[in-house]
Amino acid sequence: MDSSSSSAPPPSDPGATRDNPVAVGQSGDFKTWSVKVVGFTPNADDSIHHENMFNDKPKPGYHYILVELKTTNIGKKSSDPYFDLTWKCIDSTGRQYSDPSEVLPNDLSNAGNVPPGSFVQGDVACLVKDSSEGLVLYVEDTSSFSSTVTGFFALK
Repeated sequence: MDSSSSSAPPPSDPGATRDNPVAVGQSGDFKTWSVKVVGFTPNADDSIHHENMFNDKPKPGYHYILVELKTTNIGKKSSDPYFDLTWKCIDSTGRQYSDPSEVLPNDLSNAGNVPPGSFVQGDVACLVKDSSEGLVLYVEDTSSFSSTVTGFFALK
């Protein structure tokens, strides 16, 4: 992915398509953020439920997953990755799963402003069907109102 790009990277680049995601442990660069998947918990029901007494248990047939991201500010000013980046999980059928808005252990929403050249690690989550396979993380950098840069990341 090219941080100077104003759209998705060319189809041959890692991260450009669901079938060619950025590998776990590799970085994908957006406009103001470099993102790397550094951890994946395929069933995080217990840890999310125990993190906050108000967190909902998943409805039958679903479970939570946790993805630990390392987000590095490659921009020129302090910024918050939780507000600049959005994400979804997408399974092999193309079905999309969004952030369940539960309180997470090591929640990326607690990062706050990150100075240029610095990084934070934090968790994001999705509530997915038990039968979902081939999950990838789809990330959008929405830090600029004029354009969005997107990329796909492998989870395992």
